Amino acid sequence: MSSIEQFVIGVDGGGSKTAVSILNQHGKILGRGRSGSANYHNVGISQAKANLWAAMALAATEAGVAVLDATAVTWSLAGVDRPEERQLFEQMAADMLPNIAVHVENDAVSALVAGLGHRKGIVLIAGTGMIAYGENEQGQRARAGGWGPFFDCGSAYDLVQSSLRACTRHHDEQNQASAELTTALLTAAGLEKPADLLGWVYADKRHVADVAELAPIVLDAAEKGDIVALDVVNRGAGGLATAVTAVARQLGYTGVFPLVMSGSLLTKSDFYRAIVTQAVETALPQAQPCLSQTDATVGAGLIALESEGIAIQSFVDEETAVSPKTIWASERRNVLTRDLDLYSTETLIGLMHTQDKQAAFSLTPVLPAIAAAVDAVAARMQSAGRLIYIGAGTSGRLGILDASEC
Repeated sequence: MSSIEQFVIGVDGGGSKTAVSILNQHGKILGRGRSGSANYHNVGISQAKANLWAAMALAATEAGVAVLDATAVTWSLAGVDRPEERQLFEQMAADMLPNIAVHVENDAVSALVAGLGHRKGIVLIAGTGMIAYGENEQGQRARAGGWGPFFDCGSAYDLVQSSLRACTRHHDEQNQASAELTTALLTAAGLEKPADLLGWVYADKRHVADVAELAPIVLDAAEKGDIVALDVVNRGAGGLATAVTAVARQLGYTGVFPLVMSGSLLTKSDFYRAIVTQAVETALPQAQPCLSQTDATVGAGLIALESEGIAIQSFVDEETAVSPKTIWASERRNVLTRDLDLYSTETLIGLMHTQDKQAAFSLTPVLPAIAAAVDAVAARMQSAGRLIYIGAGTSGRLGILDASEC
């Protein structure tokens, strides 16, 4: 095979689909393919294997090459995080692609490379599922989320599941707050009444992706001011921000770092991306969010090229991509409180309630620190000490409390 004919295969297997790109040694896309999910947790190992081969075969046909002639392959797959899972797919790769170097990675790795052209930063994926993943200059890796549909917060599945739960609860309580959202979800699912949800959700062949596909309905309702949807979306965004914060802490990111926003929820919904970005920047002002410069299949292909000793080049201007912001987080407009004059009184009250709950949610991670501070103050006051406190909010204040005054 001549150098002109050399090619690699990049596979991105998410919760809903498997996508493939075939790249030549210069990173040019020669062909693409697509099939069903390769997440064996969702579709089973046999179907995952069939979908992987189908997507690669389609891409090879378009490129005019044979799959088995590839010099290297990267399978970047959702649900492949633990040693036993990786070993399962490595054995599958050895059977399907003998004599080819196949690298099995979590799908977050290719998304990170697709976003930056390198691995130094964090990627947040929110599609059918979710995961936050990052690497630092020392090569350390960290992740948060990616636990699956029953555990992850902020994914498409989570938004729909939370909305359906709220709708059924409000139906039982004869509460009209979620009437519009309930109607929209029922219509999208082809159902007539809330009682029909039971059979729809628990149908034998009901796939996680079928439920997740209703997420745009929830986001649209939230953007229009639906109280229940706003609450669900705001909580989901907070969960994604918490995942990013956990990864940043594990990797020691205290200075400016790039954050790739990936996955269908974040790339297709400007509204949700804005809310998630706001939640992340509130917790991590040093984060510099950016969208992927190309898709994850190309990121997987670049990893395969890198394994062959071919240098991959950054897709972004680092100075531009991670330039510090000039507006403090406290001075930016809240995404959820724009156009307040267009909202009904009921929506305004619901929005205030949602924001109050967000404040309580934000305090949860620092409750131990608050308790420790209270104990420290109490100990000093018992020793005839003095408390000097400074407040900086809408207005500033300075106060001194002496133990003798207590």
